[in-house]
Amino acid sequence: MMHVFLMKSCVMLKVILSFLVICTCAAASFAEGRVALVMGNGAYTKALPLVNPKNDALAIADSLRKLGFDVHQGLDLDRREMVDVVRSFSSALEGADVAIFFYAGHAIQVDGRNFLIPVDAEVQSETDLDFETIELGLVLRQIERDARNAIVLLDACRDNPFRRALARSMGATRSAGALSRGLATYDMIGSSLVGYATDPGETADDGVDGHSPFTRALLAHIEEPGLDISLVLRRVRNDVLKATQNRQRPSVVDKLRETVVLVPDAPQDDLMAVAREWSQMGDTDDVRLIEAFIERFPDNPFTELAQSKLAALQSQKVQSNLVTSLQRQPIALPEPDVALQEKEVALPEPENDDLEVEAAKEPVLSKREIARAVQSELDRLGCDPGGIDGLWGKKSTRALDAFFKLADIAPLDRSPSMQVLELLKQTSDPVCQTKCSEGETLRDFACVAAEMAPSVEPKTPARQSCFTFNGVTRCN
Repeated sequence: MMHVFLMKSCVMLKVILSFLVICTCAAASFAEGRVALVMGNGAYTKALPLVNPKNDALAIADSLRKLGFDVHQGLDLDRREMVDVVRSFSSALEGADVAIFFYAGHAIQVDGRNFLIPVDAEVQSETDLDFETIELGLVLRQIERDARNAIVLLDACRDNPFRRALARSMGATRSAGALSRGLATYDMIGSSLVGYATDPGETADDGVDGHSPFTRALLAHIEEPGLDISLVLRRVRNDVLKATQNRQRPSVVDKLRETVVLVPDAPQDDLMAVAREWSQMGDTDDVRLIEAFIERFPDNPFTELAQSKLAALQSQKVQSNLVTSLQRQPIALPEPDVALQEKEVALPEPENDDLEVEAAKEPVLSKREIARAVQSELDRLGCDPGGIDGLWGKKSTRALDAFFKLADIAPLDRSPSMQVLELLKQTSDPVCQTKCSEGETLRDFACVAAEMAPSVEPKTPARQSCFTFNGVTRCN
């Protein structure tokens, strides 16, 4: 047991030291240029006013400032003011590592183009779109030109307030194909992620409790440490589905070429301090010191090393107690005048060896048997392992990776093990999906938004899939 711990320690230390080197090199990336444009339009004079966009924009701007963004902010803007704030934002984008654009308010789609609506806009014809609104593409082109990674968050898919006027001016035949509900997907060229408050062609709620459902969910997750922005948007989608009983379904077009984490997982200085402390006590056999270390640093890369060493020391203690107990207990010998085969030798009951006795009763599974059991559990959870035969291949590995990703669990191991098997058994409901809603495509057992195409066969909406892990219910 101790030999296994020492081997595991060496591997783990190499991984952690490599991580520290990477953190040292990557620390600058969190300090590099972060620029954001936040707009919230609600006080419309010639369209239906919206209650929450101003609140949404203020709250998002505050969160982004906490995350180190240079925030350019505008509230209840007319067209001239919108142009001015976009120009100011554009001038700050050069060399930006991450640029975020958040918009809450009215926006409309005409002929597959999206237009943001200023508070003073009055749109009676297609010509008015050019002079009364701001095309979304104008803003996104500024980001694509200068920022390395673009994050666009549109809480703007309210119904078109000028639909009737535009339909009259365009005529019944033309307006039928040109006017659609909600927003159209925008095809960005560079490393980008566009998050829509609801599916393309659908409308979103403004909300009745101070924030829209989309922004409320975004505020709940955007400051969580260590999360890639793609995972943040997946959690936002789940929250909105739950809050709206599946009426509003946020979608994401993810074309990021690298991982974008808005909040580092742990301050580099803290992690290095823990590493120094562990190196000072790593050779100790004092169980109390190791238990104290685990209690002080429960969520740390070095905690697994401490737990492994503690388990090894406790196992050694149990074995030592068993040997000592057997040595101290006398063995009753048979009577000299009775045949040995007619008498039973009374062996002493070992003390304090419950763990060892139970362990002896447990069957020892081969690697193939463990692999077969893990494949069976993956199949139960909807993650197709490619067969339940104990032969662990690429499809089984892909299914296990999908389970960890969709269950939002840090990967334990990419190969079958008893620890992985126990974790799968604790999950009660299916995790992986096999059917997707309209406008989505199945990728690695999860439904992701597909880009709109001229002809897309309609799909049967998938039934919401929920599962329970550690007493917490999650829904895909």
